[in-house]
Amino acid sequence: LSSRAEKDKRKSILSDPHIGAFAVISLCSYFLIYFALCSEVSQTAATVLAIGLIHVLSRCLVSFGILYFPSANQEGLFYFLKQSSIKNTSAVLLSIFFIATSLVLFMLLGWTFVFVILAAALYLIFIYFKFTRDFGGMSGDLAGFWLQSVEIILLAVLLVIEKVRI
Repeated sequence: LSSRAEKDKRKSILSDPHIGAFAVISLCSYFLIYFALCSEVSQTAATVLAIGLIHVLSRCLVSFGILYFPSANQEGLFYFLKQSSIKNTSAVLLSIFFIATSLVLFMLLGWTFVFVILAAALYLIFIYFKFTRDFGGMSGDLAGFWLQSVEIILLAVLLVIEKVRI
């Protein structure tokens, strides 16, 4: 993702099954950041439920991306899932999950849940343009990156909401 190489070179780096040193460093950083954010949030039932709902919300967003973002490659599991999906039915079900999750988050967080939704929407726009510009679309690896990074971002937003509220 951070490579300044040409689009085709980035795709070939992404398709390499071997893990590099920077990937290991990023993975360790991810776990440390996630652990730090989770340990900093209050351990109330409402907060734990909100964290779980953030995971549902992030999966809905990434699933929308799988359905509607352009595909970077004409091969692979991502392309197969994108081609074999029934878009209208999937979109309706994802919308139901998204709305239900948003309503429960509203009941838990009040109007401050808008910041969670806003952060998710802004990141969705950023990811769309980044993936389209740098890779020509989305792939399974990029969807996984998006899922993990949006969860960290939404968890950080939840933490800020909680700290500001106190």
